[in-house]
Amino acid sequence: TPINFKWAPLAADQLNILKEINRQVSEGTEIRPPDLIVLGGGAWDRLHVYATDEDRQSHAATLKDLGNEMQKAQEEYGAAVVWFIPTTINSQALNTEEKRDHMREEDMEAMRAVYARNGILSSSSFVIDGPAFTSSRVTESYDGVHYPIQVYD
Repeated sequence: TPINFKWAPLAADQLNILKEINRQVSEGTEIRPPDLIVLGGGAWDRLHVYATDEDRQSHAATLKDLGNEMQKAQEEYGAAVVWFIPTTINSQALNTEEKRDHMREEDMEAMRAVYARNGILSSSSFVIDGPAFTSSRVTESYDGVHYPIQVYD
C-alpha cells in the first residue's frame, strides 16, 4: 500500500492539498483514491497566522472549508479522515520568545476549541486526542512542542 506524506503545517495548506486530492479523485486523474487521510493542526496557525481579528476570521473560514473538504472525501470516495488534536504544550520548555508569546498551553487550549467550534472534529471519521496521551507526560516534551517517539507508541 503506498503512503504519501504531504507537509501541510497550516490549515490553509491542508485545505489546498485536500482540495487538490478531492479534485483529482473527482476528475479521475488520481490513480487510486486514498483510503485514509490523517490531518492535524493548530499549533503553527496559532504561532504564525493568528495575530489579528482579520487573521482569526480568515482562519475560521478556512477551517469551515477544510471541514467541507473532509466530508467530501468521506462521502465521494469513502476515505476515512482522521483528525489529530495537537498534543499538550510544555509552556515552560518553549524555546523561542515567539512561541512563549503565542503558543503556550493556554493558547493551544483555545485553539483546540476553535477547531472544534468550526466543525473539524465533527467532520472527521475518527479523532486522535493528543492531550489525552500527553497531558500526564508534558514534562517529556523537550522543546515544548515535540515528544520522544515512545510517547506516541
